[in-house]
Amino acid sequence: EPVSLPEGSDEFPQAVAVVRKVGTQLNEAREQTSQATRRLGALAKVMDVGVVLLRADRSLDFANGPARELLGYGARGELEQHWDEITAFLENPLQRAAQNAASGAPSTYVEIDLPRNGMTSRLRLEVNELSDEGSEGFLVVVKSREMIDALENELGLAIQMRGLTRFYMGVVHDLKTPLQAMVMNLELLKETLAANAASTDERTRQRQDRYMNVLRDEVSRL
Repeated sequence: EPVSLPEGSDEFPQAVAVVRKVGTQLNEAREQTSQATRRLGALAKVMDVGVVLLRADRSLDFANGPARELLGYGARGELEQHWDEITAFLENPLQRAAQNAASGAPSTYVEIDLPRNGMTSRLRLEVNELSDEGSEGFLVVVKSREMIDALENELGLAIQMRGLTRFYMGVVHDLKTPLQAMVMNLELLKETLAANAASTDERTRQRQDRYMNVLRDEVSRL
């Protein structure tokens, strides 16, 4: 706040000016942090996977709702209180992620069985090191292994169905060509028999017609 300065003092006005400048910078930094947090929160809401941000010292910086649910601490502030229990599972993958980042290798992941409330959550944690200047730390993507297994099964089934469909279309194509030739030849045979109908007795003509109709119907059904 503006302060009335006493006269005859050189140091005090300078100190107040410095404090004002620092206060302005702190306010700007706080506003930027608040905006970044809001944007990250808005982004995390539309994601169907858990997202956890860790500081360089492995402490929790941010976790979206799905991450808290998957880790078994959905209540507000509950994950922060039990974070030390989670870091025990993360120490090895965090070290591997740091080694991978140093060598330019892709992210690392670990599959864990996390006991919680008498149940076990089967999770896959994908760990990426954030090594850009000013953003040191780790990004951890939390996924349910049950969901991953279900998606992999669905994908495998879809691939099988696609292969079956292609096989079916190939069989249909291979069958249609000879069947169409059979239909045409049956029609020609029928015309030939009709041309000789005058020299054929009635009973024989009826049998020929019956046989022709059966053949035509069965070929059409195929």
